[in-house]
Amino acid sequence: YMPVTRDFSAGKKRMLLEWLDNPLRGERPLLDVAGVCAALQTAIQVEHATIPMYLYALFSIKPGANLEVAHAVRTVAVQEMLHVTLAANVLNAIDADPEVCPPPDLLRTDFIPVYPNRLPGGLRP
Repeated sequence: YMPVTRDFSAGKKRMLLEWLDNPLRGERPLLDVAGVCAALQTAIQVEHATIPMYLYALFSIKPGANLEVAHAVRTVAVQEMLHVTLAANVLNAIDADPEVCPPPDLLRTDFIPVYPNRLPGGLRP
C-alpha cells in the first residue's frame, strides 16, 4: 500500500523543489534530435546502472525462501532490462546508435557502473 502523498522533511522538500526547477543540470534540452538522443542514451545508462542492484538483491535471497519478494524483485529487474531495450529501439528508430557495449579494447568507465556511486545523468534518488 502506497499512500497518495508523503510527508517530506524540510531538507528533502527543498531538494525536490530545487530539482523540479532544474531537473537536467548540464544536459542538453529536448529541443532537437540530438537532445532526444542524449536523453535516451542517459536513460539507457540509468536503467543499466540499476539492473545489477536488483539482480544482486534477487540472488541474495535463499532459494525457496521469500518467494513473493523474489518474484517482485525479479519482475523489476526484467522491467529495467525492457526499459533499456525500449530506449535503444527508439534510438534505432531515429537513426542513432545506442551505446550499450563498448569495444573490447576500450575500457568505458562512463557506461560500466561502479558502486557506490551516483546515477548517470545527474539523477538523484
